[in-house]
Amino acid sequence: MNKKIVYVITIILIALFGLLVYYNKNCEPKYVVLIGEDNEYLDGFPCADILVVDGEYFTADDVAYLKNRGVKTIYSYLNIGSIEAFRDCYEDYSEYTLGEYENWPDEKWIDVSQEEWRKYIISKGNEFSDKGFDGFFIDNVDIYYMFQTTEIYDGIVDILKQLKSDNMDVIINGGDIFVQEYIASEEHSERIFDGVNQEEVYTNYNFEEKRFETNTEKNREYYQKYLKDLLKKGYVVYVLEYADKKEIQNQAIEYAKDNGFIVYVADNINLKIH
Repeated sequence: MNKKIVYVITIILIALFGLLVYYNKNCEPKYVVLIGEDNEYLDGFPCADILVVDGEYFTADDVAYLKNRGVKTIYSYLNIGSIEAFRDCYEDYSEYTLGEYENWPDEKWIDVSQEEWRKYIISKGNEFSDKGFDGFFIDNVDIYYMFQTTEIYDGIVDILKQLKSDNMDVIINGGDIFVQEYIASEEHSERIFDGVNQEEVYTNYNFEEKRFETNTEKNREYYQKYLKDLLKKGYVVYVLEYADKKEIQNQAIEYAKDNGFIVYVADNINLKIH
């Protein structure tokens, strides 16, 4: 090969490597939850240590692309305790719904004790695993808060065990009633989840008045105690806050850091970039 061509190629490779190092060096470690976004603007996604998206709208190539851009770990949203009307599967499983979901008119609670529903959830988990996701962001374990029966509890445990058995990370969003009962049980020696994400610890979104607020001291103290107890037991704790004012956003970040929580503050409840 011509020496001049080799020289040019070498210079280009060095430059590209330098840009990559610079990019990663300036990629601040952070936790980002964007389950309201799809794969339309992949270049608009922020660099993050941990990114949560809805795996339904991302391909294996999308996941690989985000990782090549510097995202270290990508979790897929997986809703096990309710079903949204916009999902393609809605008609197939609507017979298992249990009731309306407050503040979210297009969503209904679903009976996780139904084997057909659990099989569907596991199939989605396998699909997301095949796409290259590192784990699951499990939503609506709060079905057990709404319907506290042995059947519902056992259904959740069964789903989490199967998802975890594939060596995937499992993060539970909310679900404090289930989580506390599980870790107090004899089954707790079997870790079926790796951590929790708790929404609205420092902040609160008022659906009636459609405005962002700070949470009450009583609620904040409850979650602080609950989450710190999980930290002591070796679980990872994430918090997802909502605030549209910079001052409140900064306060929520400092509060989380002071307590050892990994935090993401969204400025919209739909969890989009803008």
